Amino acid sequence: MSRQNKKVVIFLVNSGVYSGAELVNLKIIKSLSWKYKFYYASEKGIIDTYLEKEGIQHIVIDKINAKNIRKIENTYQPDIFHATDFRVSVACALANLKVPFISHLHNNPLWIKKLHPYTFAYLFAARKAPIILTVSKSIEKEYIFADLISRKIYCISNPVCCGDVTQHKPQTQEKKFDICFTGRLSDQKNPLFYLSLVKQLHNKHPQLKAIMVGDGELRDIVRQYIQKNNMSGYVTLTGFQKNPYLWMDQSKIFLLPSKYEGFGLVFFEALTLGLPCVASDVGGISDIITEKCGFLCHSKAEYIKSLELLLENENLYRTYSKEAQKRAQRMENLSEYMEKIDACYTKLLLEKS
Repeated sequence: MSRQNKKVVIFLVNSGVYSGAELVNLKIIKSLSWKYKFYYASEKGIIDTYLEKEGIQHIVIDKINAKNIRKIENTYQPDIFHATDFRVSVACALANLKVPFISHLHNNPLWIKKLHPYTFAYLFAARKAPIILTVSKSIEKEYIFADLISRKIYCISNPVCCGDVTQHKPQTQEKKFDICFTGRLSDQKNPLFYLSLVKQLHNKHPQLKAIMVGDGELRDIVRQYIQKNNMSGYVTLTGFQKNPYLWMDQSKIFLLPSKYEGFGLVFFEALTLGLPCVASDVGGISDIITEKCGFLCHSKAEYIKSLELLLENENLYRTYSKEAQKRAQRMENLSEYMEKIDACYTKLLLEKS
């Protein structure tokens, strides 16, 4: 398809960070750029490096709001807006757009379960969005007003491909760390609880080494916790890493005690690298982690018990590690996922015409 005949799709993203949702955005753009002309609208940030690498045009704005979205519509005349979270979806609804927008939900924050100003605001947006995409059924299940918009909701998981992970790691690496945390240092990911688990385990296993890969608004609080509890000798902080797989691959167990998750792409990445996963039983995590490749926990005691089983029983650990890789391979869905996204775009374009 010639460039001039391509329909224009603009991704609207609430920040300039790079994490799981942003990775998915870029994967969609890269996979479907043969058919659509894409733009990526967000603040400046770490994402700039990845957009430049992929040759994706960045519309830099200081904030995603209705006024700026209307300016983007007038300047670039898109055929579709792809809004990538609750807040951006509300902004699109307030902008009173001339073109349709997809509301793509990558997460299920705790407020969606109750009467809250945000739940009402999103209901307003959802009534205006022709299509609502979710990454796990838990989002629809937990949203208090889901019954009012259920006919628009399509659960499409996330695009996953083992090769995207394994191509960025060496063939062999020494396991320098027993436990690994990879994610944003935010309240959602519960990094202080992670550290409390590591501290308790270290009391019994003094040789234990842990690592935290990522950055975020809690970085200073995390550092203070480590210093206050004399953990700097066995906990490594890497900050943001362009290639987190190098660090994950040096670890034995993946531990991420999130308070909530939509899909949890990082768990798939950990499984691909052969890391058994220990996680909280929230959101879509149970769709990824099975009883053969990890543990879903509901209390601190369950976390400690699960981690000690993997640390102390080498045969069990090896079994779980092998099953982790098998589970990741069974989850691969890249072609099917892109077909679903393309079908959504096609549907909106047909309805628009």
